[in-house]
Amino acid sequence: MIKRTLGKTGEELSIIGFGGILVMNMEQSKANNLVSDAIDRGIKKRLAFSLSL
Repeated sequence: MIKRTLGKTGEELSIIGFGGILVMNMEQSKANNLVSDAIDRGIKKRLAFSLSL
């Protein structure tokens, strides 16, 4: 999996992400399996959020 550095943080992230919207309407066990498979294939788990002020 190709990785790139996130800004000045030094954290290496995969260039492919896995958005939660992909699994939001799935049965929980199926969603868990998809996320687990993505992590096993090298897509790094990262919590991201934005704040609106």
